[in-house]
Amino acid sequence: MFFRCRHLCVFGDDAGLLEQVPAGFWGWLVSVNSQGDAWNAWQPVLEQFPQLRVLVSHLGLPPAAASPPSPEQAAEATQQVTELLIYPGVRVKLSGFYALTTPGHYYPHEAAWPYVEHLAETFSYDRLLWASDFTPCLDSVTFLQTLDIFDRMPFLSEDDVAGITGRNLLALLEDGGRGQLRF
Repeated sequence: MFFRCRHLCVFGDDAGLLEQVPAGFWGWLVSVNSQGDAWNAWQPVLEQFPQLRVLVSHLGLPPAAASPPSPEQAAEATQQVTELLIYPGVRVKLSGFYALTTPGHYYPHEAAWPYVEHLAETFSYDRLLWASDFTPCLDSVTFLQTLDIFDRMPFLSEDDVAGITGRNLLALLEDGGRGQLRF
């Protein structure tokens, strides 16, 4: 089985256009850059296409922070994404940390960690996936830093990191291929 993957950027007024997308467009996997209320437009799509797997890019693009937000602020900033939790095909890509902190080169991006912690507690660790955001990430960090950031987060166990950095994606792809993973 081969997987069809699409990537969409849906912001602001563009969210209303999702209703006009023909049914044949929706494959099995869609990676999405979106933000704020635009995430609400995905609920009708996920209702109509329950087999659809939506990969939320960059933690859903909460606001960039210079210092770690409180747990309440992190929950509020990711609320539209966590409302998608009821759809089993939704996953969150942990990527673009340079865009979530100010300044963007301030590795290891501790100001964004409360977002990750809240998403992990809400979605569970097995619905989180690493993504590098290659090549834009290279303007702020090294490629290795996009991956080893998780080893620095004290709330992640070794098993959580192993899942986020590979095992969770493999499980998702195996599920889509009904146990027959092919690339």
